[in-house]
Amino acid sequence: MSFQETMTGSPYSYFPEINGLLVKLRKLSLDDAKDISQLVTHNVSKSLWKVSFPYTLEDALNFIDSSHKDFTSLKGLNFAIE
Repeated sequence: MSFQETMTGSPYSYFPEINGLLVKLRKLSLDDAKDISQLVTHNVSKSLWKVSFPYTLEDALNFIDSSHKDFTSLKGLNFAIE
């Protein structure tokens, strides 16, 4: 059963959070934008499709917004890693 099939029929009203012994996966927040923009270096960006360098704060904010829209429309699920 796919993610979309699982969600069809009942709205998915909260973002899942995964807490492990060594890592926590959570919803991206606007507070993550600065860190994301600083972590996307030239070496990172050249390994990713459609990621420009320099990766600006605006790029990070757009990514977070897009991630939230993808979740709402059941197109994707992007986690922040702590």
